[in-house]
Amino acid sequence: MQKFFRTYGTFGCGSWPEDGLPRQQILQLIVRLEREASECEQLVQYKQTVLVRQQQEFEDAKLTAMKMVQDAEEQFGINKEDTG
Repeated sequence: MQKFFRTYGTFGCGSWPEDGLPRQQILQLIVRLEREASECEQLVQYKQTVLVRQQQEFEDAKLTAMKMVQDAEEQFGINKEDTG
């Protein structure tokens, strides 16, 4: 929207830019900007969903790795007090 106002200027209610840009073209630009904003919002929501899933997968992988280390320590008789 800022680019729109930089390009076409700000204008009061009921008036139009002095460059003679037709009202229909301005409305089409606004509709396009609204559509692009909506697409950006959808993309952000999708990426947030992916991030939440990836964070859960990471936590699950950490727990699995910790369990594997614990199992290996038990299998080989490694005691944490002995290694420290």
